[in-house]
Amino acid sequence: MTPALPAPRRRSVSLQAKLTLVFIGLLITPTLVSWWLVTQIGAVTSGFGRNEATARLTALEGALAAYTELIATKKQACASATKAIATGLPPGAAPSDAAVQNAKLTYPELHALTVLAAQAAAEPSPVSSAAALPVGYRYYDVDAPLGAANVLRARFVVRDWQVEAQQIHVALDQARSATRVRSAMPRSYLIAFWLTVGGAVLLAATIGAFASRRVARRAEAVLATTRAVAQGDMAARSRLLGDDEFAELAEGVDTMLDALQESQRHVTYLQRVNTWQDVARRLAHEIKNPLTPIQLAVQQCVSAYRGDDAAFGKTLHTAQEIVEDEIRSLRRLVDTFRTLGQLPRVQATPMRLALVLDDLSHMPEFSELVTIDRAHDDIIAMADRLMLRRLLANLIDNGMQAGQGHGRAGRVQVSTSLDAGAITCFIDDEGPGVKPGNAAAIFEPYFTTKKSGTGLGLSIAKTIAIDHGGDLVASASPSPLGGARFVVTIPLATAAVPPAPTRGET
Repeated sequence: MTPALPAPRRRSVSLQAKLTLVFIGLLITPTLVSWWLVTQIGAVTSGFGRNEATARLTALEGALAAYTELIATKKQACASATKAIATGLPPGAAPSDAAVQNAKLTYPELHALTVLAAQAAAEPSPVSSAAALPVGYRYYDVDAPLGAANVLRARFVVRDWQVEAQQIHVALDQARSATRVRSAMPRSYLIAFWLTVGGAVLLAATIGAFASRRVARRAEAVLATTRAVAQGDMAARSRLLGDDEFAELAEGVDTMLDALQESQRHVTYLQRVNTWQDVARRLAHEIKNPLTPIQLAVQQCVSAYRGDDAAFGKTLHTAQEIVEDEIRSLRRLVDTFRTLGQLPRVQATPMRLALVLDDLSHMPEFSELVTIDRAHDDIIAMADRLMLRRLLANLIDNGMQAGQGHGRAGRVQVSTSLDAGAITCFIDDEGPGVKPGNAAAIFEPYFTTKKSGTGLGLSIAKTIAIDHGGDLVASASPSPLGGARFVVTIPLATAAVPPAPTRGET
């Protein structure tokens, strides 16, 4: 009784979904760890940068305040000096050279003194280009009242603090901007980080879905094949393309199924042969038993006749000959039945193929018409010497009869070749060949296309080949001799074999 097939398991999560989640998990796990490290490093660097920026900002603000105070002090000093000089001069009089020299000695930064009318004091004095000022210095004019109608204008050469103060002001603005940027960096980095992670996760999900779908489909193809075979479809195959592990698995499953299907065919064939063997034993027994009494009865009838009727005597002797001929024919048929019904079991051992080829080449009936290729004499086959010789002899004899029945000499050629784990023997004849529709039927017991024949020779040969763990088939390719080509496959031996016997040793 065939066991019931198990129902397909219900899967809560498909293989494709699992693989996709694994892809995403493998990406997110290191990403989250990286994010945590980045945030910690960002916090440390941001705090450090903020502290450093704050210290720099404080220093710049102090420097700017100092420069501002220094400029104001310098302006006040120049104004006081100008007022003191104006106080020492006669009202409305232009300063003498001696007075100018004394003022320069008192105030080293003083460059020139000029008396201007009060209405002209609003206009700036032209810059003298007589002497080039050092880099970083400039003129600074200060006016002080000189009498009622005039103004004393003192020109000083002072350090250009305004430029440096402006530079400090610009640096201060930049420091303030940098502080604001440092405060904003972690947030912008975090946004960019999550955008990158989101894109990577989406890409991983897409790639994972595609890859997992391909993996799941290839796995399901192999699973579908095994289920189809379990339901009785022995022809189901995966036939996956590619060079990945699933393709290798599918190829292995397909190879196993090919072997299983071939084994099933062999088992089915042997079952049919066993049935025919049982029938043959019964027929041989039922036919053989009455043959001897029939023959003795006819012989007694002929011996007991004492009459002088020549015509009747002749008829009686003719009947005796016919009965004896038919009895001999029936005896041959019984012997054939007995051969099929009592076919011995194959006892395969490691042996050299040369032993069987030697046996065939020494058979007198094969010496003139059979050509044997001895290219693989040293091959060690796993075979029964007597049974393999019987197999090949049946095929050779069948090929000779086919060629002669086709009006040819009846030549047969035996050749060999090596395959993976097996030795292949080719038996070619020059007969009419095998019709495509009869390629499988010719091995069925009692199937024959000959007028004289029992149809058991090829059946016996195939049974022997299968019992060896090999096979016998009619090749679809034409024979080199123009007739049929039979192919026998026998496995190679893996165990050690004793040395070859000397010539004449059995």
